[in-house]
Amino acid sequence: MIDDSNSKDPIEQILEFMPREWQCKHILFRVYSILGLRCFKKEVFKRLVDNIEKEILNGKRIKIATFNGPFQFEQTFYHMNLKQDDGTEPVLEKIKRSLPKDKHIIVLITPLYNYNDMKSDKCDKEILSQEILLNQEIGFMKMIFGNNIAHEKYCSAIINVNTREQYAFTQLTYRRPDEIGGIHANNKDELSEINNKLASINRDTKNRILRALSLIETASNSEPDEKFSFYFMAIECIYGKIYKQPECTEELSRHYNRPKEYIEKELHIKQLFELRAGYFHRGKFININQSEERYLQLLCIDLIRNFTGLPCKFYAEKHLINNKVNFIKA
Repeated sequence: MIDDSNSKDPIEQILEFMPREWQCKHILFRVYSILGLRCFKKEVFKRLVDNIEKEILNGKRIKIATFNGPFQFEQTFYHMNLKQDDGTEPVLEKIKRSLPKDKHIIVLITPLYNYNDMKSDKCDKEILSQEILLNQEIGFMKMIFGNNIAHEKYCSAIINVNTREQYAFTQLTYRRPDEIGGIHANNKDELSEINNKLASINRDTKNRILRALSLIETASNSEPDEKFSFYFMAIECIYGKIYKQPECTEELSRHYNRPKEYIEKELHIKQLFELRAGYFHRGKFININQSEERYLQLLCIDLIRNFTGLPCKFYAEKHLINNKVNFIKA
């Protein structure tokens, strides 16, 4: 258990739990709040953590530590990774978050060995695999001990072991700053057009689209390997029934006024449904980066416009012209 005297920086205390044999330059860690710890004596909870590492983690490259408040973390938030319209640099905020004296958290750490090149598929695959590993172990712990063992996810971050620098520190995930684009004035026109259309369509179609919008919000706040499921559920809500590739291809072919072969290949619809089959029926994991997530959002707009009778604006197609979409599987 991490010392609660608050004499050391929390990052330093976390790094003290990193086994020397890992010999890595970066670690990925997650912080969860714990409920009900006050009913435990410190030595009792230490035995609980020891048992989790022995019985559940069982030699996997994960270590567990716990904090007793008070303590502070400094979090870094990127608003965007593109220059603003006026040419200014991206906005970067550092926010200190404090937890009070009676707050308790559990920290899981795991090593990263390929983080030097953030743009590489190798790096993304390693982060995805370690995130999946953490998800699995947290799920196992909750199944055994209940949700209070990791009640609320506080943050995730990657730390440079040598410099102590924290990368892309956010509340829900480590994800890199958005490189796709910012908020533009013309977005409000699309919002108004769809919103006005929703007021005049039949109730069933409206309810399906509203549910899809809710699922898109859930997807945007989910972990990278969970996003795909929520976006695809949103697509099926828009359509109104189980969506198969030939039907989706035909709908978009008609909406785009493009050949079906073009829709399947150039709009990635064939790949999208192959990914769906692997994800839902074979347990494959799929990483979603910013470009792919924006593609799925724009595809939802195209489908909503199609099913509400609005003219095509080729949103997904325009995105694919300027951005790479290559879903990473693990």
